[in-house]
Amino acid sequence: MSDEADQKPLGIMSLTADPTGRYIIGSGFSGAALWVDGRRQALPDAFIPAVVNASGTVAGTTMDRAVVVRNGTMTDLPTPPEAQDVRVSAINARGDVVGEVRTGGTDHRAILWPAAGGYKVFSSPVSTALAIADDGTVYGTVSMVPTRWTSDGEGTPLPLPPGYHTGWAAHLSGDQLFGEVAPGRPGADPEGDRKGELTGERIYVRWHLGSGTVEQVGHPESGLYPTSGTIYPATVDTVGVNGTIVASVYGKALLYRGNTPVALPQYQGRDIRIHWVSADGHTILGVAGSPSDQSSLAVIWTGC
Repeated sequence: MSDEADQKPLGIMSLTADPTGRYIIGSGFSGAALWVDGRRQALPDAFIPAVVNASGTVAGTTMDRAVVVRNGTMTDLPTPPEAQDVRVSAINARGDVVGEVRTGGTDHRAILWPAAGGYKVFSSPVSTALAIADDGTVYGTVSMVPTRWTSDGEGTPLPLPPGYHTGWAAHLSGDQLFGEVAPGRPGADPEGDRKGELTGERIYVRWHLGSGTVEQVGHPESGLYPTSGTIYPATVDTVGVNGTIVASVYGKALLYRGNTPVALPQYQGRDIRIHWVSADGHTILGVAGSPSDQSSLAVIWTGC
């Protein structure tokens, strides 16, 4: 594997790409940018990009509005008149966008913005949409229960391993969906933090959407789970369509294919945060430096 850093913009806080890796978006202290085939383009002022698809359509927020940027032109996405806060989570190949809209108090609802126009707020209370497939199927949570919504807005809980009752489902790659589950029972989400409060010992899981099955990701020897004590050392940062997992374990960025981890090289000895992995698992994007570090840089690993 090799690594390289893009020197602009400085102070990068978030970074992601479309499934092909051709379009890369990032935002930081010096604003937001879009890279197309490695060439940097400015994005509109005050725009915070969240996601981008393989056509180069970027979705995100500006102030309290959800917006999309196509060919440099920013367009507002419609929202309910009572909306107090809007978040964008995912976009599919045709440009459908999903996220969450807060309508008052602690209640928030999953929302879909079809590429054809308009919006649909899902009826499920305390819900958020975190992923959308190219066929329009939406995935997220309802009161911390992993859920699938079909195009007609009907929500169905996803299967969970025995003894587990809550969780979230956010990383969609092909017919695989990744997330985290816990044994705690569903409850309120007072923080409104998209995932809710998971209680009990958590595990990472992979849903195989074609077969409708769910399985645990990793085993104790993989390093993804603590072997003793109460410290929870690992977070799955992102996943690839072939099952590649990039995780942070005790502060180190590790690449998993199966249960054998390979450490990603650090850039200039800085802490690494991984934000994206390509569908084939061979290209990885991350940020070198802490979130508050105005000299943090975008880093690309190739040939992984």
